[in-house]
Amino acid sequence: FSYQKLPLETAQLKTGLTSFGDSVLTDISGLFKSFPTFGVQFSNAGGTFYVNMHWRHDPDWQSRPSEEAAARTDAPVTMRPMWVKNHISGAPELLVQDRDNRLYLYNRDGHELFRRDLPETIVGRPVQVDRYKNGNLQYVFSTNNFIYLLDRNGKDVEGFPVELESPVSVPMLVVDYDNKRNYRLIVPCRNLRVYNYGIDGKKVKGWKLDRTTTEAGTPVAHLYHGKKDYLSIIESGGKAHLLDRAGARRTTIKDSVARSLETALFAFSPKDKQIAGFYFSDPEGTVMHITLQGNVDVISLGRFTPEHRYLLADLDNDGKPEHIFLDLNTLKVFGPDKQLIFKRRISHSDSRPHVITSPDGRAFIALSDSDNNNLLLLTDNGETVDGFPLMGSGPFDVLFDEQGKLSVAESTASGLRIS
Repeated sequence: FSYQKLPLETAQLKTGLTSFGDSVLTDISGLFKSFPTFGVQFSNAGGTFYVNMHWRHDPDWQSRPSEEAAARTDAPVTMRPMWVKNHISGAPELLVQDRDNRLYLYNRDGHELFRRDLPETIVGRPVQVDRYKNGNLQYVFSTNNFIYLLDRNGKDVEGFPVELESPVSVPMLVVDYDNKRNYRLIVPCRNLRVYNYGIDGKKVKGWKLDRTTTEAGTPVAHLYHGKKDYLSIIESGGKAHLLDRAGARRTTIKDSVARSLETALFAFSPKDKQIAGFYFSDPEGTVMHITLQGNVDVISLGRFTPEHRYLLADLDNDGKPEHIFLDLNTLKVFGPDKQLIFKRRISHSDSRPHVITSPDGRAFIALSDSDNNNLLLLTDNGETVDGFPLMGSGPFDVLFDEQGKLSVAESTASGLRIS
């Protein structure tokens, strides 16, 4: 894959051209005023070669001020950037961690607001909470051996960090029952214990799920349906649990299940009780649905390799789930009726797709296509969102403001790129 900002790279291009190519480049240089960027991709699949070319028509590029910012870190960023909210101004900010486990907070212009050295890498994604129920927000997250609660200046909040009795086995669940800011921090650990802490850093009394038979294979997932809370977790040995908010068993799930290593446990809670529940995929890509009654329904959408990646989301905001698979070099999205909505060739890479939801309830598929140096954001029917693809290869997050404008933050080897 080759991508050029042509007006800025003409001299470099000429170094690889013959005299004839040089003359052609000179003849078409006027086009650069209206078509400033050009990309070409060569790829093959199944014995067939493909060539894709992309021109960007942007006649006003020279008069438009740059809207990009950069934030420098001391080491390469390893965490997918996370847009967070400044509780004082309401402005968006960015939270990232680098390879040396240093945590940073930046404003939208790339100005550093705090940095905090941590002994370990964050497991999962931080969550903003309001511990004191006064509108002031903090960041809660776990590492392998600790739970942290930091204020907006990167300082420990009273009662934290909490040292765990055993390293975590999967990311921690942060749940706010009844939206009353009485947060619970549920963290499965390698000693086969599942701990439940309050936002004060103390263990919650009355928690029933004391031990699992084998180590947790998924984080605990939560949904609220019919005025009831449901918690679910799948052990690495295949035992599945369906629990109430206190960790007591709601019903027994008799079937042992096999879970793909690249899938999570997705909670889905629409009005329709028949499709509410918890979803995951097995090693062959069969979708398994744990219903609220404790049954395990099978949804067959074809065969996939054990390395497939599966997501579940309501992409079109109709109250029904779409099933998203990235396998080999193909992205496939299926509707709740098992029909293929779209498929799209994606060059095989280490991209981990994730879903980004806008304030109006629309959901988009985000992909970092490192092979082609592309950042992609796709709609529910597979179309590329205006402004994408963007040049880049690192994990990224997208922010939608109230006017619907997009801001993108990408992790890079030197820090963050914000546009």
